[in-house]
Amino acid sequence: MASIRIIDEGTKKQRYQVTYEQKLNDKGYRKRRSKTFPIGTPLKEVKAFQRKVETEYAMSMGVDLAYMDITVNTFVPLFMEHCKAQMSPSTVRTYSQSINSKSIGIMMFFGEQKLRNITTADVQCYIRFLEKQKKKNGEPLSPKTIINQTYVISAMFEYAMRIGYIERKVNPCQYVETPRRIQKEVDVYTAEEANQVLHLLAEGDDIMLYFAVNLALGCGCRRSEISALKIQDFDFKRNLLHISRARVYGKGGDSEKETKTKSGKRVIVLPSGISDVVQKVIKYKLKCQNRANGTYQNSDYLYVDEEGKLLHVSTITNRWCKWLTKHPEVRKLNFHALRHTYCSLMLSYGIDPRSLADLMGHANPIISLNTYSRSYMETKQGYVQTLNKALYAPVDA
Repeated sequence: MASIRIIDEGTKKQRYQVTYEQKLNDKGYRKRRSKTFPIGTPLKEVKAFQRKVETEYAMSMGVDLAYMDITVNTFVPLFMEHCKAQMSPSTVRTYSQSINSKSIGIMMFFGEQKLRNITTADVQCYIRFLEKQKKKNGEPLSPKTIINQTYVISAMFEYAMRIGYIERKVNPCQYVETPRRIQKEVDVYTAEEANQVLHLLAEGDDIMLYFAVNLALGCGCRRSEISALKIQDFDFKRNLLHISRARVYGKGGDSEKETKTKSGKRVIVLPSGISDVVQKVIKYKLKCQNRANGTYQNSDYLYVDEEGKLLHVSTITNRWCKWLTKHPEVRKLNFHALRHTYCSLMLSYGIDPRSLADLMGHANPIISLNTYSRSYMETKQGYVQTLNKALYAPVDA
């Protein structure tokens, strides 16, 4: 395998470096090498070098170039092994579902076709097929689902091209037309409803759900981030929370990884109320530890059960859904809507888009504004009314 990294990114000295492996002898000994390209070298040239060294490595390890006749059915297991080495368990699981689905899967549609024979027209035909399919409730597949299926096919071709299984300069998915993604308006709680939720949870006995909801409503944390929080992530002196990791579900249980994106690593300013909640969780853990008579599994993690064991990520959603059924007075929204509520409220209170994107872990402020356009429109209307009063106020005689 060969990887590309950027040196001095964002500066005038920005350049690319390719790190790759070479086989040294018949005993299988390998050595990692790297090549740094001059400033201004086009990325296209760098990727061409990456494909070249990967092909050379594959041939040195005994990859038969007759694999150029490889079918999709034969190539998929090789592609999935590559994915397992490069991606998180949850992403691998998503790819596997896209490939193996009996109704809309890539294997089902392309299985016996040779990779090198699949054209842009073939992929476009698959997209048209997906547009005619129905979900179990009778509704058509969403544009997002169709785009995701196309993305997995594209990833398969990129890998096949890089490793030398097919000789092709252009990915056949590059020029296909996919349906336009429909930006749904998210449903959120009002400030009054959010306040009601927190008060009701405070009166209950599920301190871990109370902890999770506070982090989602008061900090905009994802459930994967909440379940990975440790005591040292909180800076109580400065009221800050450092988000740097997440827990995701996969075969064999949950696993820990870095945040969803690079921008997901962030520092959040804590409302003082949440600091109090976290202190309660710490006291709860100490109480459980004293009660366990030496059997408590002590760790720095906060989202744990009475025995100190890490709770599964899914328990956050499960407990939230059960709690909602017990409280019919609360409008039923999914747990992720609490993160949406945080963002919507911050916009309505006048936060600037760049600061909000930093707090949410969004790479681009446009993501925040597109998702929460209604809340931002209310903010803009308030600003315009302020301007209106300044411009058209009566002049004193």
